[in-house]
Amino acid sequence: MDGARRARAEAYCYRCPLNLELPKCKLACVNLAWQAIARGTNGLPVALFMEPIQGNGDMINFPPDYYPTIRKMCDGLGMLLIFDEIQTGFGRCGTWFAEELYNTVPDIMTIGKGIGGDFPLFGFLAREDLTPFSPGDHSFTFAHFPVVMTAALATIQVIGEKNLLERARTLGEHATTRLKEMEYNYELIGGVRGLGLMIGIELVKDRKTKTPAREEAHEFIKMGIQRGVIYGQSKYSGLGNIVRIKPPLVTTEAQLDRALDVFEEIVQRLSDE
Repeated sequence: MDGARRARAEAYCYRCPLNLELPKCKLACVNLAWQAIARGTNGLPVALFMEPIQGNGDMINFPPDYYPTIRKMCDGLGMLLIFDEIQTGFGRCGTWFAEELYNTVPDIMTIGKGIGGDFPLFGFLAREDLTPFSPGDHSFTFAHFPVVMTAALATIQVIGEKNLLERARTLGEHATTRLKEMEYNYELIGGVRGLGLMIGIELVKDRKTKTPAREEAHEFIKMGIQRGVIYGQSKYSGLGNIVRIKPPLVTTEAQLDRALDVFEEIVQRLSDE
């Protein structure tokens, strides 16, 4: 298991642990994971559990061929592929689920948050041939709460009727276009990534060394709050230099532009210091 822990089955191309580049690398990270699992574990794991787009783990979206290759790896090793779509599901990335973006169907998918329209709700979807829970195996205090179920149905209906999937794609393209223009103008921005309204901006002290600008990112969040805009910060992988933009799907273009105007103002201020 130690070998499996050390191997990152992640195509974090901006900070590739193998110091390779697409497409020449031919997704060497997947091969590394395959070797670690096949040779470095005491018995094959039951499943590989992943977010199709990393959320708190630095807002990383992956190359188009990455997950189909991961799917082949899991099938070859006899493992289940589980997608955690808690953050990415129900329109966040401009599709109902992120798995659609990668043309990859997992064996199990966990869902929550967005489905409830701010009401607490969680669930999972699984292949029909997998043995489900028996009655009583899986229960919790708020199970089958009628108000939450009604809110979920209403949320799904609104997403469809208001074309919020298309809206997330349109606003996301608008935001990333502006942010990439800022990337061209400000050295502090190392990279912009994201799909739909799940956007991450990596701040660096130096573009050549890619030294994480942790202090600047922390200050960025505080300056945003002072100006009436709440940005997120990803710091669970030890970098702490990722600013997140994840507005509601019903955000107006004017509201998004306000957040982007403030973003550029802060970047300029931090760049001048």
